[in-house]
Amino acid sequence: MKYSMKVTYSKKVKRITLQRFLCTKIIYEVDEVTLTDILTLYDNLIHLQQLSDSNKEFRKKFGIALEALSKCLKNFRIRDSKNMLKTVKKLSIQLRQIPEDFMYPKRNLRTIEPKIRNLYQLQKSKPSGIPLSQTKPKAYIGKGYTDKGTARNPAKDGSPTWQEVASHRGQLHEQEKSDRSRKNSNRPSFKEYVKQLSSGK
Repeated sequence: MKYSMKVTYSKKVKRITLQRFLCTKIIYEVDEVTLTDILTLYDNLIHLQQLSDSNKEFRKKFGIALEALSKCLKNFRIRDSKNMLKTVKKLSIQLRQIPEDFMYPKRNLRTIEPKIRNLYQLQKSKPSGIPLSQTKPKAYIGKGYTDKGTARNPAKDGSPTWQEVASHRGQLHEQEKSDRSRKNSNRPSFKEYVKQLSSGK
């Protein structure tokens, strides 16, 4: 079964704090940035943009910075994981265009990181729904056999059922027995036959 990857978040994490931390880390500690950090930066931005659309106060405080971050990430692509460090360094330069007050001071990173490190992670995720290999085959009603056997319908093809055939044969058998019995009752016995011969009849 194929798996996809998704970012999971602890209920304890403040999403805007996480985003500010990741941006600051990419700017000041580019050598320590992981793929999980980059993917979380993208995924978390979607959540924060939705929050900004629905919360006027949040948008007033962070809207400009989130819009600038969005423009930076639109032009950012990791084409080769082997050269990820080189690509992240370019992103680090672009992130400096974001309003400075959105970033944490470099000296605060060591204090924030232990508190937030385990509050987000990348996990395997099973695809939704039932795999095609496990689905039941689609029901199919074929033409079937042309000879329906015992399933014939007398109303349609006029052929008798096996019960009717058996009953008819039974009646014929009884009729034959009755006819033989009558024939035997009219036949003279041996003594009667000899008597008829001696009398000349």
